[in-house]
Amino acid sequence: RAQVDTLAVRPAARAIARARATRTASAMMHTADEGVNLSSARLLLLGRVMAMLDTNSDGFVDKLELYKFTKQHSPAYAKYVRTTIWLLDTGGDDRIDMAELVHATDADLNILTNPLIFEAFHALDLNKRGYLETDDVRLILTAKRLTSATRTEAQPLLLELLGESPDGRITIAALMRMPDAQLRLLEQAGNEAQLTGYIPPELCATEVDDAWERRVIAESRRDAGGMNAAQADILANAIKWGF
Repeated sequence: RAQVDTLAVRPAARAIARARATRTASAMMHTADEGVNLSSARLLLLGRVMAMLDTNSDGFVDKLELYKFTKQHSPAYAKYVRTTIWLLDTGGDDRIDMAELVHATDADLNILTNPLIFEAFHALDLNKRGYLETDDVRLILTAKRLTSATRTEAQPLLLELLGESPDGRITIAALMRMPDAQLRLLEQAGNEAQLTGYIPPELCATEVDDAWERRVIAESRRDAGGMNAAQADILANAIKWGF
């Protein structure tokens, strides 16, 4: 019986896949008609982002789908994704389709497909200026709460990124092609450096501007675990008063 049920489901699954592919192709054709040239690599990237966000396969990404996607990541990343996506909403209907997503930059698409890129740079960018200079790297590597193991592994990586930069600044673009293991290491280094003078990353990283974002913050911190009483009080007060 189980085998029969499985076989019965397959045609429906194939029909859904075909319908989704048809919608995507239609959106691509519409975009091409508007004079937008798309490489095969960019088409693949756009398809990955839409498949990741459009969980019900209706060809649109709405607020609920965006919330479900961002709640598993940090509040700062959630705000970045929300801002990026809604800037593409040229129709003003609180949802986007492929014809709108196609206007996203390659950098934004890469960050959407790999949140580690954003999380790593955001953790390193202690001053939230959008770049790291020599003094910023020195501040991270000399932080009191940075463990010896993290410092030993992160130092050559950060110095290499700094040396490869033509203007002496590390931007998020430098992290785009890095392996996930290195991204996690840099994220860890930034998070440990922030602990030197503890400010909850969620509170120094982003302004809490509405109930939706406060919910993301609360659930993110709750799911992460390891929150002591003092940190919980700071977070609770911040959420309560909207700081």
